[in-house]
Amino acid sequence: MLSKKLEVIKSLLNCDDEKATSIATQIDNLMSSDIITATLLSRKQKITVEQSNHILKFLVDEDILKQFNESCLLVEQSAQWEKERNKEKGTAL
Repeated sequence: MLSKKLEVIKSLLNCDDEKATSIATQIDNLMSSDIITATLLSRKQKITVEQSNHILKFLVDEDILKQFNESCLLVEQSAQWEKERNKEKGTAL
């Protein structure tokens, strides 16, 4: 299963084995904690959210991942926006 993930990641990002292995390992770690979002993966691996989203969607399409909820991205973005807005107002939580 890891080799299939590596192939997918390498082809989508056009990256080397080391980077693909790092991303695949991070995905496995996130899956074991039941938290996997494009934003979290992008922060952990220093890739764009779009790249993370693309990888996760493709892995689901290939039945390598069971599921990936894209709406989490919207929730995270709105939560970040709310946090920034509160910070500007001086009412940070």
